[in-house]
Amino acid sequence: MDTLIKARRLADYVAANWRLPERFNERPAPVSDNLGAILVDAVFQAGLNYRTVVLPRVYAVARGFPGLDSLSQLESALPTKGFSSALNWNHPEKPARLRELVVYFRRQGLETLWDLHRWLSSSANRLALLGVRGIGPKTVDYLSKLLGLPTIAVDRHAHRLLRDAGIVSRGYLEARRILEFAADLLSISRWAFDRLMWQTLSR
Repeated sequence: MDTLIKARRLADYVAANWRLPERFNERPAPVSDNLGAILVDAVFQAGLNYRTVVLPRVYAVARGFPGLDSLSQLESALPTKGFSSALNWNHPEKPARLRELVVYFRRQGLETLWDLHRWLSSSANRLALLGVRGIGPKTVDYLSKLLGLPTIAVDRHAHRLLRDAGIVSRGYLEARRILEFAADLLSISRWAFDRLMWQTLSR
């Protein structure tokens, strides 16, 4: 009940302070058909400035490897100089994490973007994905969002919104539930509310 009360408070705060255009209820879809770009986005976003650090690398992969629409193609591309050049990243940790994630998905028998979409639609699979080194709940939710699934990734903008509304959450999972329930109360899809939150607070 406490979580629902917080969600009601958050929904009231957003309704009073934000403009909620109808177009944000558009049907969610994957942000790209390039699996390399999507997985680079998901792996590199944690702890980095999105606009200046992550997004240029996502675009570089999409430009350098157009039509990269399968995990087997991505697995073959990863060790190439062209892919390393697109990433332009010196520290080994995030590229290694990307490789491990691709290998993990391949071992699950996944190949296409829609295979990933269906697989991540299962709460049991999302929970299992947390067993991959370096993959936390925010990355799972963020990847799900990139694939067009109705979820909210709790990032610094989400934490700022909760603070602005005077709401204290008990960890990541409660924060996500508060945000998701608030979106439901506002009759906005969770995917759209996440997008609106980022566009409003990242300026």
